[in-house]
Amino acid sequence: LHCNSVNLYGTDVGRLVDTAEAALRNDLHVWIQPRLVDFPQDRLLSDTAELAQEAERLRRRHGKVTFNLGSEFTIFAAGIIPGDTYWDRLTWLQSHLPIPQEVQDRLNGLLARARTAVRGSFQGDLTYASMTIEKVDWTEFDIVGVDHYRSAANKTTYVETLRRYQTEWNKPLAITEFGCCPYKGADDVSASGFAVIDFSKPRPEVRAPYPERSEETQATYLSELLEIFEAENVYAAFPFQFIQPLYPYSKDPRFDLDLGSFGVVRVVRRDPEDPASRYHWVPKEAFRSVRAHNLKYAT
Repeated sequence: LHCNSVNLYGTDVGRLVDTAEAALRNDLHVWIQPRLVDFPQDRLLSDTAELAQEAERLRRRHGKVTFNLGSEFTIFAAGIIPGDTYWDRLTWLQSHLPIPQEVQDRLNGLLARARTAVRGSFQGDLTYASMTIEKVDWTEFDIVGVDHYRSAANKTTYVETLRRYQTEWNKPLAITEFGCCPYKGADDVSASGFAVIDFSKPRPEVRAPYPERSEETQATYLSELLEIFEAENVYAAFPFQFIQPLYPYSKDPRFDLDLGSFGVVRVVRRDPEDPASRYHWVPKEAFRSVRAHNLKYAT
């Protein structure tokens, strides 16, 4: 892919550290993020502080480590809005937009506590992966981080939003997530593209009528946004994402879960009916479009 950095996220501290060390040995700049979905806030803070200690050890040894406090706390973290699970909170949020000020205050309160937990050990650059509807106070962060997906709803204001972050905060701007799925029309729904998959079935399947597979749609989307980020002097941008093993490809359109995958590679399992079977991955058109962009701008 000819990337110069990688955004790593997950729950297990040991696995994150092992992966980060492998990436650093391959001369990549590592952005490391604890993604602790549904964790109580005290546990979220303690695990984040533990990862920060390990991240500082890596930074002192290798350099090139950025710490990301987490992603979209309003829906991923417990206790900011009502709901016991991510899906409960997402459902609540969809009927409570714009986000009430008291919710924004709780979000920034948790971010302040998380910064304190991390700054006790980590001395490198610090950011957070926000939703555009979250009004984050970026004063004490080194980098503004935004999960910024372009869709039909925001296409005409997409660049304007980028510029607003840069003008308002005068700090480096990182697009911590962007992408779409590989079917026609996925670029219009972008972050919601995974909704073509019905997970309520014993074996998840694609909702009928099945969308028309189009790897070109995904590839074009990524290429266009990468060009925008270059033109707008965005500091960093991370396509979401490299691989989604729980969304394997199938020749049967009913079970082609890759249609709901943001991965730039296609997962092919040895036994398509066994979600635990071994797999290999195959580059999609999106992989080739990201590679072509990176080669174009390589120095």
